[in-house]
Amino acid sequence: MLDEFLLGSTCFGYFPSGNELVSADGVENLELVHLLVRPHPVQTAGIPQVLNWDPETHAFRCIWAEDPEHAIPNPTILFVPTARFFPQGFTTVVSPGDSVEVDGDRLIVRIDRHKTSHSVKIHPK
Repeated sequence: MLDEFLLGSTCFGYFPSGNELVSADGVENLELVHLLVRPHPVQTAGIPQVLNWDPETHAFRCIWAEDPEHAIPNPTILFVPTARFFPQGFTTVVSPGDSVEVDGDRLIVRIDRHKTSHSVKIHPK
């Protein structure tokens, strides 16, 4: 539902029942963590239009429109939890004319400011 409204989220939890995200021993509750951790835009060089994460297939898609005033600076930066969801790596497809660089868990997309729409898709290898 967050994707539908192009919303990010922050989770704060107090779990006295033992249903915490990480136990006192440092063990993650994978069912809960996998619901919360996902690729997401950190900085978008334009106006967000579509955001979609499929937790089953680990496919991610982000589409944004060019800012007509070019007031929003290049690049678009995405957080990608590589070790968690893409241990074998991932394939990235960006709009023609745009370029992409992987820097650890950051995906840096430099856009062609002459285009009206931009997209990035991520799929496991």
